[in-house]
Amino acid sequence: MENLIDNKVKFIIFAHHYDVMDAIEDFVVKKKVAYIRIDGQIEATKRYEAVRRFQQDPNVMIGILALTASS
Repeated sequence: MENLIDNKVKFIIFAHHYDVMDAIEDFVVKKKVAYIRIDGQIEATKRYEAVRRFQQDPNVMIGILALTASS
C-alpha cells in the first residue's frame, strides 16, 4: 500500500473485517491521502456518492471497501 500511495496510484482495497478496515483507514489518514470507505454502516444512497467521488475526483486515491457491502 505504501508503495502505491508514494507513487500516487489510485487503487481499491477490499477487506472483510472492520478491524482490518479500521487499521487500513488509520494508515491512510496518517499518510494524508484522500479516500472513500464503503462498509455495512454506510447508507446505500451515500455509497453511490462515495463511488462517484472515487471515480471522478482525481484527489481521491484510495477506495477501502468491505467485500459484502460493495457487491
